Amino acid sequence: MRTRPLKVALLGCGVVGSEVARIMTTHADDLAARIGAPVELAGVAVRRPTRSAAASTPR
Repeated sequence: MRTRPLKVALLGCGVVGSEVARIMTTHADDLAARIGAPVELAGVAVRRPTRSAAASTPR
């Protein structure tokens, strides 16, 4: 397994973006085993960061 993480950034954190972020964090070990490197959520770009989905995304 590679030691350097695969960094992923999301554009948007609505229904789809928040679910992708959730899957990335809850299934991190499975994703790392499948691709051969740990996956890291590097950032999320949103237009309105005060909206509920963006505010509740894990940091």
